[in-house]
Parts: sequence; C-alpha cells; structure tokens
Amino acid sequence: MATGASFKWVDIDSSPTPAAIYVNGKYVGETPLRYPLAFTSRTRYVVVVAEPLYSTQTRQEQHLSVPPLPGRIQFFMNNAEQTGTPER
Repeated sequence: MATGASFKWVDIDSSPTPAAIYVNGKYVGETPLRYPLAFTSRTRYVVVVAEPLYSTQTRQEQHLSVPPLPGRIQFFMNNAEQTGTPER
C-alpha cells in the first residue's frame, strides 16, 4: 500500500460459484476472500472485477467511488455483464 493510503478490509464474495477477483487489474485471489482495499487522495475510484471460472458465466465489474469503501462486495456470476457502482 502507498504511504498515507486509507484502507479497509472488504469481504468479497460471489454466487452461485467462486470467481477470480482482480483489483485495479491485479489478481488478488478467488472468492470468498477478505482483501484490504486502499485509496489515496489521488484515487477517484477502485475497480473490482470478478472473472468467471465457468464458460457459461460472464465477467462482472464494479467501480467503487472513494471514499467511502464498502464492507462487502457481492457478485452474482449468472447476471449478464454489468459495469456500475454498487448500491450502498
């Protein structure tokens, strides 16, 4: 994490199956996972992507405007591909 960054541990999950998770383009693991999302004064948003592990599912993407950071992010892997800001 960058010096002076703010961060929060965020639970990231997907259903009905696991997914590969990328934060700002960096692979961070498979769901379910707990990951420290961070931002600085120069960060406008954090991008969290769930890549499907099965060919019948589609990529999901959430752009999180910061601050604040959510405590939990949920992806539903059987949705048609979506890009947007999660409800808070």
